[in-house]
Amino acid sequence: MWIRNPFVAISNTLEVRHAEALIDIQNSALLKARFQSLPLSDFWSSLSEEFPIVADKALRMLIPFVTTYLCERAFSLYAATKSKYRNKLNAEPDMRLQLCNFVPDFKALAKNIQFQDSH
Repeated sequence: MWIRNPFVAISNTLEVRHAEALIDIQNSALLKARFQSLPLSDFWSSLSEEFPIVADKALRMLIPFVTTYLCERAFSLYAATKSKYRNKLNAEPDMRLQLCNFVPDFKALAKNIQFQDSH
């Protein structure tokens, strides 16, 4: 619970050094503002230098969910691409395009195309 919102409560199961660092985080208005403006993983990453013990513990709990999501996303795309009607299709190139976050600059690509003149 303290990982999702470190400003609500302190867990009784935390070690003393973790609890002390969490109290320091709770008493900082700057960190509270940062928590409200950043995604959860970015917030804990930003604390890795100031509070390395607590930030490391929080990130170790958050990372498995991110990697599981990425694996599930890849499997869903593979299942959608490799259907009953396309069972001999090599899905690897299609998956690479579907999983990539890169967005091409179509205007720049269109400027570089040499048009075919009629004969």
